[in-house]
Amino acid sequence: DRETGLHYNLYRFYDPDIGKFISGDPIGLAGGINLYQYAPNPLSWLDPLGLKCGSLKNKDLGKNGVEIERLTTKKGTTKVDTLFNNMNDAKNWAANQLGLGKTRIYDSNGKWIGWQNKAGDSVYWGHGDWGQGVGKSTFPHLNVNINGEKGHLFLRDKIINRGQWDDFEKFFE
Repeated sequence: DRETGLHYNLYRFYDPDIGKFISGDPIGLAGGINLYQYAPNPLSWLDPLGLKCGSLKNKDLGKNGVEIERLTTKKGTTKVDTLFNNMNDAKNWAANQLGLGKTRIYDSNGKWIGWQNKAGDSVYWGHGDWGQGVGKSTFPHLNVNINGEKGHLFLRDKIINRGQWDDFEKFFE
């Protein structure tokens, strides 16, 4: 807006002079404790629409289990995507998160496709959308729903072996 000098970023106005939004985050505390921040670190993070922060450029993609994206939906659901070296590393991490009381999940053919704990948290795979899904579901992954956070556990080796690494990096830029 030329008159006020503010920028409208989908849900609220941003003041570039002070580096903050002038109205609180529409999703409340689900977006973090500072309702007016542009991003956790405005020098290395981007949040142009006020909906998510991050860039693969600031991530150590050689690290196993690196969080590559965290965002909060308009409904307040936290979505977290993490990159693992391979399926075993992702499964081991997920099993650890679910704890000792987890049970295996099987599909209608009796094939093991995941775990679930007593709280209803789960991790599952074998749902067939690799290469056929939309957006990030196209890349090899496991789905995870733990402690109210949903997301993907991406599998670096399978992404590379399928020739999708460049597309993966571009998707998360």
